[in-house]
Amino acid sequence: MKRRVVWLMLIVTLAGFSGAYAIDFGADVSDVTSIVTQDTAVTLSQENDVLAWLSTPTGDSSSLYVSLWYRFSGDFALSADATTEVVPYAITAGRLEWEGFLALSENSGLAWSVGRVPFADAAKRVVDGTFDGARAVLNYGSIIASAGAGYTGLTFKEDALILLDADDEERWADDGGDAAAMFARKHLFAFAGVRAIEPLPMLDAGVDLWAQFDIDEGVATHTQYLEPYVEGRLNSTVGWRWFGIVELGQEDATVFYSLASGGRVGVSLPDTMGLSLAASLSWASGDHDGDAAMRAFEPMTNSPIAIIGSTAFSDALALSLDGALAPLPGLSVSANVSTLFQPGAEGAAAYLGSEGSVRAAYQLAEDVALSVSGGAFVPGSATESAMTLLGSLSARINL
Repeated sequence: MKRRVVWLMLIVTLAGFSGAYAIDFGADVSDVTSIVTQDTAVTLSQENDVLAWLSTPTGDSSSLYVSLWYRFSGDFALSADATTEVVPYAITAGRLEWEGFLALSENSGLAWSVGRVPFADAAKRVVDGTFDGARAVLNYGSIIASAGAGYTGLTFKEDALILLDADDEERWADDGGDAAAMFARKHLFAFAGVRAIEPLPMLDAGVDLWAQFDIDEGVATHTQYLEPYVEGRLNSTVGWRWFGIVELGQEDATVFYSLASGGRVGVSLPDTMGLSLAASLSWASGDHDGDAAMRAFEPMTNSPIAIIGSTAFSDALALSLDGALAPLPGLSVSANVSTLFQPGAEGAAAYLGSEGSVRAAYQLAEDVALSVSGGAFVPGSATESAMTLLGSLSARINL
């Protein structure tokens, strides 16, 4: 009830701007229906999302964006060995962002945003999520500098995806009635970064620095991440990208470190039915013996490196091939093949499995999109996961 009152008060407040500024508003409605087969268990998965949003200028160079997100989700058993689980509703704030731009000179400017805003590192392998905080980006000629800070404790744990230590994992697994169990544990984080545009012809380079501080009860696990990256193109057709990450951590009196890296090479032929091909590699270090200073890489927000399999970017190696094609106006087709390993296993890297998927999307109208996808994950000898088959149909309408 309190959430509804706050939302209505916010709408009334925004309406006060309508005399001087125009208010734009709308809703994005999506439906995803999937059939998932794991071994002999067959499940029908249903997700329905509604994102209602408002946007209004607050000045000549600033604006306010507010959104509210609702989801129904459920897994319905289609076989005797499957289980049914339904979440009738989940309501939370989406973006709540006051943003603006300040021109400093002909070739420089400062962009800023405050509220519940998106945060992400250059590779989206350390942080990728929406949190409460502020960030700013300074453009000065060919140099782009950025900085910001945020707080995780007011974000639902399913949205935050923070699994840095045992305390975070315990919170994630807590399905009790305590309201605090709905939210991520309390972490503060800050970042700074700089990017140089073409210091050499056809090449950009930069570095990001992220730090998070565990301020909740329990064992305090603090981590810092140094992420250099470089990307460029050989010509108008071939592009490439590389990143590396060094993680330093402190868990009470214990100091540890971990490593991660990745790269991608792609070919784009827009005049050949929009054809694009890419090969990529992602690697995150593992904990080889549990006692050494080197541990498994743990990003601030958990991120998968597989589409169907559940492999996370920690103690993992993934080799992927991607392709996309636009054979007809409004129609796009894409495919992915990936092979997954666990490099932290004793001896040779353990084989986790392989997967393949195909997706076709069609823009039926300007505000209506449909897509169908399917794929399979075949487990390897180093995992207890079952073979998984997935097929889904989705629709999206922008009102």
